[in-house]
Amino acid sequence: MTSPTHIITVLTHDRPGIIHQLVTALGDAGVPHLEISQTVVHQAFTIALVLAIPSGQTPTAVRDRLLDALQHKASATVLALDETSAGTETLHKPQARYILTAIGEGFAGVVRSVSGLVREHGGSFSDFSSQVIDGRLQLLAEVKFAEEASVGELQAALARASDRPELAVRLQHQTLFSATNEIAFRRNAT
Repeated sequence: MTSPTHIITVLTHDRPGIIHQLVTALGDAGVPHLEISQTVVHQAFTIALVLAIPSGQTPTAVRDRLLDALQHKASATVLALDETSAGTETLHKPQARYILTAIGEGFAGVVRSVSGLVREHGGSFSDFSSQVIDGRLQLLAEVKFAEEASVGELQAALARASDRPELAVRLQHQTLFSATNEIAFRRNAT
């Protein structure tokens, strides 16, 4: 198994074909990409690429190759991964996954409050998206817990924090969230 060595993040104006340009440049350089996380925020394309940069190649040269492949204004940052970093032992343990949603009005301070409660109860965000559309907050996040002991306490704290009827905040186990939010067409055999 190839071990990750670096994360390179890229930020540029959104347009079609960026991911293809980046993975093609990596493939041409013989640099495996192990994980990709990408999103567009306010017409700005952002991507994080977990790479296994082979010995003999420098992270700076790989970053420059990616920027050259884009042929547009872009910025990129390189972060070396160190398996001995403090705190990594808890990140690699199996963790329960929960989905946090906050939908409604009264968005001022909600993200700050919700993120603070998650931190206080031992949770960690592995994916997070928040936007205001037509004056309404739409927050969707994946939260992981090393131990589920504080999940119930967090659910109660979130309920107290969102005691306004115009704002619904929920924390559900991923399995329950998927089962209650999955759209599927079912036909009865006749």
